[in-house]
Amino acid sequence: MKLPSLLCCLLVLVHPLFAEEEPFWVASFGEGEAVAYRGGEQVEGREEAGSRYLRVEQPGEKVLEGVRMALGTVEGGRVLTVHGRIRGSGTVGLMVQAANGWVRLPPQTLSSDWQELRVAKTLREGENRPVFYCVSMPKDVVPPPGSFFELADLKATLSAPVNLPDLEVRPQRVEMEDHAPNESVVGEEDGATGLVIKRSLVSTELPFPQTSRPVVVYARYRAGSATDRLQLCTRHGGSRQAVREVVPESQAWQWIAFEGLTPGEVGEQISFDLWPGADAARPAVLDAVVITTEAGLGTESLDLVK
Repeated sequence: MKLPSLLCCLLVLVHPLFAEEEPFWVASFGEGEAVAYRGGEQVEGREEAGSRYLRVEQPGEKVLEGVRMALGTVEGGRVLTVHGRIRGSGTVGLMVQAANGWVRLPPQTLSSDWQELRVAKTLREGENRPVFYCVSMPKDVVPPPGSFFELADLKATLSAPVNLPDLEVRPQRVEMEDHAPNESVVGEEDGATGLVIKRSLVSTELPFPQTSRPVVVYARYRAGSATDRLQLCTRHGGSRQAVREVVPESQAWQWIAFEGLTPGEVGEQISFDLWPGADAARPAVLDAVVITTEAGLGTESLDLVK
């Protein structure tokens, strides 16, 4: 079945994309399960009122002192969520790393009272080996000697698989000036087909087609330097995160393909981050994107899409 537009694809969504299943991983806090991230931390499983918890003592010698915990091997195309409780001293950062990058929550200030812990990370299709991190913050500050944190009731869940219709999405062009965060980043550039968005920015969100087929998002982009980064992002699961990142091969106008995207990974909307390199002599520019289930489209075909 063919659909001419993203709107038609969005109309077929009649069930939630984010319903959690039972836990697939539950921490025992046994020996070796939690690993000292910087090497000098004291990591110990303890028991209180019949329940196990993990205590991590930070020596105050390096930045990012804490632990990492591997969550096993899971199939992606879904949202992974780490749940638990945390208490302690100082400030920590909670993170999850998977095949499509990181999600990092804002720093959390601890106290002697237990606080809820929740970190959600989208997973790309295929095999993933996610890892949970809890480390001292700020990232460039060494924690005071004697700092510590404790983790309890730690578990990881996966959202339930979603059955979506098998729909072909024909190429559709989206002009990115229509998704600029404000007018100050919209302008004209040589080689663009119209107005563009430029400089370092976070675009507003674009609808993502709800189909069981893998989707390709092609971005017409001109880098400002050899160290520019262009990221495709989502808020699926509740936390904004980059799920694809490209460092362009040249500084000429080019179409960049973000491949293998699915609603299970990115949800209903996507957005873009432009990160010009520190040595950029001109703005990074994003002209337009084409969203489709057709892989392998070349420059000539993409330039003709309306």
